[in-house]
Amino acid sequence: MTQVKIETATSLKKARHYSKLEKREIRYFYIFLAPAIISFLVLSAYPTLMTLFMSLFKWNMMMKHTFTGLANYVRMFTSDPNFWNSLWFTAKYAALSVGFGMLFSFLLGVMMTSHRKPVNVLRTLFYLPCMISAGSQTVLMWWYVLGNNGIFNQVLGYTGIQPVNWFSSQFILPSIIFMGLWGAGGGMIFFVSGIKGISDDFYEAAVIDGANAWKRMMRITLPMLSPVIVYNLIMGVIGALQQFMLAYVLNTFGASGMNFFALNIYNQAFKNNAFGYASALAVVLFLIVLGLTLLIFNTSGKWVFYGDES
Repeated sequence: MTQVKIETATSLKKARHYSKLEKREIRYFYIFLAPAIISFLVLSAYPTLMTLFMSLFKWNMMMKHTFTGLANYVRMFTSDPNFWNSLWFTAKYAALSVGFGMLFSFLLGVMMTSHRKPVNVLRTLFYLPCMISAGSQTVLMWWYVLGNNGIFNQVLGYTGIQPVNWFSSQFILPSIIFMGLWGAGGGMIFFVSGIKGISDDFYEAAVIDGANAWKRMMRITLPMLSPVIVYNLIMGVIGALQQFMLAYVLNTFGASGMNFFALNIYNQAFKNNAFGYASALAVVLFLIVLGLTLLIFNTSGKWVFYGDES
């Protein structure tokens, strides 16, 4: 019986052969896939592993390193108050910016689903800021708007209110959250697409049952938009926790009080010449982002409606 199985397996193996067309397709498949694989290995996998490796060393800019094990992590959690301060500041920013950003994007999406022709122009105008990179030119624009002699303070002056330093440590958090609404058009596009995908039959049936606008919003619109909400939530949390460019450029303009976690990593590496400790901070940030992403994914099944549930 065993001999029969061996002969059968051998005959099946011999019988399987690829034609010239199949071999050429397989070869082209790996050729076209190679750039993506190489890009992932060089730009993602290698830097991640190298960061994890460097976090176990005392490493400086001159590439001199001494193995210290988990000393960087012990220092981080026990004797570096700036670690907790930057983590708390970033958590507050992430919670508020993602919350207000998603709310504003949703309200824009609701308003932009009107059938009136001017809405198409407004959609373009609201989405246009997303096409501009969040670099120095954007920060410079906001500096002219919210700076000490900016447009906003000039308008306040006409009403008799004294100018406010919106980029001081006292007001910096609400100011940068307000600046973040500049890019709400990106989330608006997803909400517009989601609302357009909801069948009018649901709303017509709700109206017949006597549901008002608020109930239609809570019982139909939001549940049907839950996949869009969870996507915007995940992308918003990842982007907020990794916020760096805005804080870095604003610091060059003289703003204060922005103790972002990513900015702390940069300062440790390039100002304090502590690449090993900065790598340990980066590893912790990666784990936090990964943990929150997995948490959202694992809990989304309880409140996300994909439309195919029985």
